[in-house]
Amino acid sequence: WSAQGRKIIFLSYQWRSWQPRGPNQEQLDLMKKAVREVIMGMKWVASDTYIWLDVFSVPQDHSMLNKLASDSLYTYAKCSDALVAVAPTLIHDDTRNSMDLQSYQQRAWCRAEVLSFCCGRGPESVFVCDDDGFRAAPPTLVQSMLDVFDGKRGCCERGHPSDAATCECQSLIVPLLSLYYDCKCIASSPTAGSLFFQQHILPHKDVLFPKSFKYTRLGLARPEVRELFGDLVHRLDARASIRTSWTTPGAHLIPDADGCEVLEESHTAEI
Repeated sequence: WSAQGRKIIFLSYQWRSWQPRGPNQEQLDLMKKAVREVIMGMKWVASDTYIWLDVFSVPQDHSMLNKLASDSLYTYAKCSDALVAVAPTLIHDDTRNSMDLQSYQQRAWCRAEVLSFCCGRGPESVFVCDDDGFRAAPPTLVQSMLDVFDGKRGCCERGHPSDAATCECQSLIVPLLSLYYDCKCIASSPTAGSLFFQQHILPHKDVLFPKSFKYTRLGLARPEVRELFGDLVHRLDARASIRTSWTTPGAHLIPDADGCEVLEESHTAEI
């Protein structure tokens, strides 16, 4: 795909309402402008440039396929060549809150998209298209969006009206665990994405991948503490060590205090 010169632009934006889905006309107009700007700026061939947009890249009316595609968010993002945050100034149809670049930065799913892209490609090809025009995303924008689970979620804003409803943050466990494991296994690779992961994610993994979260619901007296990542990040660290052992001479596995197998390298000097 890439060897043939094909490119993918990942379009990231906020939904204007709980229903209907997808961009409205103002967002769509900016998306078209952004695509033209990226193609011209990158000197890409238009006929070899493809668009990732959630409403036609993720099945919307089949729950199982929708979940499988949502779980693959990191893969979609890391395979893209540019990401554009499309954020015109609008009013949300249901909440009546203002929507703009600032509110975009606060959305959990938008944060997950930006984080996934940067860990796959690095932040250099992240752009913004809003009422002020098209431009490269400033480093402060990316930095402000790394804490996905501190972001706002539509289900929480609606108060989880269904007794059986799970929080959207639980839907992000699989794609972000995929991100973490993939990046951890290639942490020594000299790519922009790997460098971003090492500098901005690994030092703060306990905060960015929290063990639990507070679940609130209409009619619930106080928030419930529910498990989020638990010990899964620790277990992935151990699994990543096992994977490196395949190519590490003189290494073997030992159990740690929690029963996970970890890599212990031999330090016997050659004579």
